[in-house]
Amino acid sequence: MKVLFANIPHIRWKNGEIYTGPNAGSRWPWTNPGPHFSGYAPYPFWLAWAMTYTAHHGIDCAFYDGVAQRHWSLDFTRMAFASFKPDVVVYDVATPTVGIIDGIAKWAKESFGCRNVYTGPHMKAYAERWINEPHVDHCVIGEPDIPVLDICQRGDQAKPIYRFEHLTNIDTLPGGNNFLPWRPPADTLVNYYEPTMPTPKIQLTVMTSRGCPFKCSYCQWPNVMNNGTYRARSADAVVDELRQAKAWLGEEMRSILFDDDTWNLGKSRIEKILAGLKDLSLPWTMMGRIDTSKPELYDRMVDAGCVGMRFGVETFNQTLSDNVKKSLDVQVAYENLKYLVTRYSGMEFHFTTMRNLPGEKPGSWQRDQELLQGLERLGAEHGNRVHWQISDCIPFPGTELWEELVAAGHRDTLENFELYDGSPAHDGILQQTVGWLGENYRPKFHEYSGETGAPTNFPTA
Repeated sequence: MKVLFANIPHIRWKNGEIYTGPNAGSRWPWTNPGPHFSGYAPYPFWLAWAMTYTAHHGIDCAFYDGVAQRHWSLDFTRMAFASFKPDVVVYDVATPTVGIIDGIAKWAKESFGCRNVYTGPHMKAYAERWINEPHVDHCVIGEPDIPVLDICQRGDQAKPIYRFEHLTNIDTLPGGNNFLPWRPPADTLVNYYEPTMPTPKIQLTVMTSRGCPFKCSYCQWPNVMNNGTYRARSADAVVDELRQAKAWLGEEMRSILFDDDTWNLGKSRIEKILAGLKDLSLPWTMMGRIDTSKPELYDRMVDAGCVGMRFGVETFNQTLSDNVKKSLDVQVAYENLKYLVTRYSGMEFHFTTMRNLPGEKPGSWQRDQELLQGLERLGAEHGNRVHWQISDCIPFPGTELWEELVAAGHRDTLENFELYDGSPAHDGILQQTVGWLGENYRPKFHEYSGETGAPTNFPTA
């Protein structure tokens, strides 16, 4: 049996112009004009881990990543499939790319008679629909490791739909071997890159945990892939992976990106990882939660080679933060960010922020920009680069926010899947069409915490 794990390139044509972007590995696949995927290719962890798990059990596996290989035409994708002639194809299906992937899957079924397996975040809400299509053989809701192996081993006897059948121990594969995800050759690995943290290439992407213990209503992966569970790999396993990668890549490995949903959880575990990072003497960056670590841990991080930090801020308005169940004191968040951008020098700081949040009032988003610009100025005064991205708050299928809007009668509009593409051409369209904004918004699926608003002594920029 030959199994192909496929990251189909995200390609669209609009008015004769090509738009490209990420697919698997991105929490929000988007497109920008041009054939170069904006220089960004996230590492496709769910597919990579599933391939490692399947291959460990003696299955002949191959990996195709059309995003990392910069395949700007699906003809390249078809050529790659034809050269391998798979018996099974495993796809990572995101909401913005479902139409593109479905077209390739139909072609693959007609060309090879292969078994098509749909995995990825889109499946939580739509597995029951897609399994009725004749070219779709299996759908996986949640992490794909165990289900994909079962499909390969049981063939026609495998279940049509798998629901959240997850590994408990993410440190090791059966047999005691270290659980290291598939890695491509160095000439492809160099293309996996996070431009918001512009460390030298090869920038090795590592994930040290699965899930997140927080319950933000808009957040996709922790809800739709991990089923609300959080599991951390041991410090020893993480450091061992880094050492093996360094031994393999040598001087070509020049930096590390930790792409966990929330990296800085578990003080003693992080301290052990920091000891290993200090021995490696490589620059590294991470994505974390701004209110989970004390100042001394950040000091130890910088001492161990940290040169960049990313944090999910979303908003400095307490009411809006409460509306999406962020469980964050926005004043504490601001003070912590201010501390970090003035404490160190030569650092990169990137903040993810949102507009069009539920309940947003005129002026809320503009106030956030003023505070962020103030942090940018403070950071520059201390030799740091501070920048942020502005994304729309999108109700991805399967998230709590999406479920609430479906219950309110907006399913038809929410099923225009191309609107989930984070292209600038779709700026705010989904929210405007659904009409779920408004000053009187209150979450329906949990008791609202109260009209707190921003603290009266909220700091100025």
